Amino acid sequence: GITLKSANGAASTTIKAPTYLSLTSYTEAGNLAWNDAIQGAGRALPSDVVMPVLFLDCPNTGYTNNVYGFTIDGDNQAQIAPAAGAEKSLVGILVKFTAGTIGGNGTNEACIIKNCQTNGATPWLNDDRNGYGIMVIGNSNCTIKYCTITTYQSAGIAVIGKNTTAGAATQNPIPNIFDNSIRGSDANPGAVARANDGWYTGILVSYGGRGTIRRNILSDHYNSNGTNAANNVLGVGA
Repeated sequence: GITLKSANGAASTTIKAPTYLSLTSYTEAGNLAWNDAIQGAGRALPSDVVMPVLFLDCPNTGYTNNVYGFTIDGDNQAQIAPAAGAEKSLVGILVKFTAGTIGGNGTNEACIIKNCQTNGATPWLNDDRNGYGIMVIGNSNCTIKYCTITTYQSAGIAVIGKNTTAGAATQNPIPNIFDNSIRGSDANPGAVARANDGWYTGILVSYGGRGTIRRNILSDHYNSNGTNAANNVLGVGA
């Protein structure tokens, strides 16, 4: 396990995504099972392929990793379908099989995660379930706190399980999500509500994912599609 901490905080220390074609793709079929047609159109991940800006990629739950005081910038590098590779999800921070803390309330510890969405003049109109601020997979029991998460495509924080059967609880993530500010793009002046077939939400807990969620400020999420009405907190298959 490691602790990655900036000297002067998120305002002066940025980890920024390269261009889309330079991002490394990871296939997580064993942990992102929520991408099968059985979940129904608009209710599953587009695929099990992710492109994280920062990946805490642990082989098992015996690791503790901390990330303090960074801006994680996705640089709007998600792709809009039907562009090649649009089934891949851009993620600011991907967490797998780890404990530890992302963000904190000490000096220079809070994190900013932004621009995990498509490029263009109105990225909030294009929701293909492919842009996430933080995604937690595997049996991670990390803590996410005092983060500011903005300008994402689908969910500010996504807690994605791999199995909903009763005996699979030890395979699914169970993070603590405390005291974060998660603001959707509908705060943009003149923004139009998303008429999408997916979701657009502050915190998404799905397919066996669990967690403790307290004292978060969630705002500015709205879909005009009645099939998947938007909420600031959305649980699907949880």
